[in-house]
Amino acid sequence: MNLEGKDEQLLRNYLLGTMNEPDRQALEAELVSDDELVELLLSEEDELVDDYLSGDLSEEERKLFDSNFMVTPERRRKLKFGEGL
Repeated sequence: MNLEGKDEQLLRNYLLGTMNEPDRQALEAELVSDDELVELLLSEEDELVDDYLSGDLSEEERKLFDSNFMVTPERRRKLKFGEGL
């Protein structure tokens, strides 16, 4: 998997659980050693939460957000924080 350019859509696909298994594994291997990529992923998490709260996600993306993105306590906290703003 080539992460040259750290494509935003690629990271969004990862967060929503739509990335194929080999690409997911490759991205996770990169995350272990690439602090810049981790920062980009965290930024994309924030953007995804913002899009969710503002209603900018499609119905399919909302379902993926609920079932795949919201699986960690940290992400649920991000959503609650965003709702409070």
